[in-house]
Amino acid sequence: LLRRRTLFSITVSIILFKMVSGMAASIRSSLESSSFDLAGHDATSIQSITHDAFSTPFPPLDQMIRITFVVGAGKLSRQKYDAKAMQILTAALRELDYVEDRGAGCSFDCAGCFKTQHDTGKNLFTVVVFPKVSGGGNASNNASGDANEEEEPLLPTNSPGYKIAVCSISTFQSLLSSQCPTYAQKRKCMECIEGLVELLQSIE
Repeated sequence: LLRRRTLFSITVSIILFKMVSGMAASIRSSLESSSFDLAGHDATSIQSITHDAFSTPFPPLDQMIRITFVVGAGKLSRQKYDAKAMQILTAALRELDYVEDRGAGCSFDCAGCFKTQHDTGKNLFTVVVFPKVSGGGNASNNASGDANEEEEPLLPTNSPGYKIAVCSISTFQSLLSSQCPTYAQKRKCMECIEGLVELLQSIE
């Protein structure tokens, strides 16, 4: 019986090690914003994932990405997560010289920052990380962006986001009433506004 328990413990350890190594590798190979669920991971594996993924800068990227970790959930799924997952993850990030910035966004200026969030719609608790990037990002892409900054608007002029950003309060209220009568449409509008706020924060 003791031998079976020992073999079982070793097997679990091997599986967990592969999960940790695989998640860290997936994080570092991300070329676009991605989400990773930490359900089932204990303190040791969370610390290992964080260290393996963020101890060195990411390879150069064409644009900043966000790595979102789901670290907790509402009552029905709460037991899937370590009770201190958020605390463990943020502490590990601080040890790697990452700093908390609640206004951080997808900009190379925010590389090396993280923020905590509560998705009230899905009732999920997350930690969003903006990784450090070698060379501060793609230099040629940044140069191209600087050259075209005055020529191209930040948002397409025919997009809903642009119309919301430039309209007056009274016009917005009229558009909201006529163009977004359903809850789903209002929710999409809210997501658009949240995107505008994030864009503004990244500029600041």
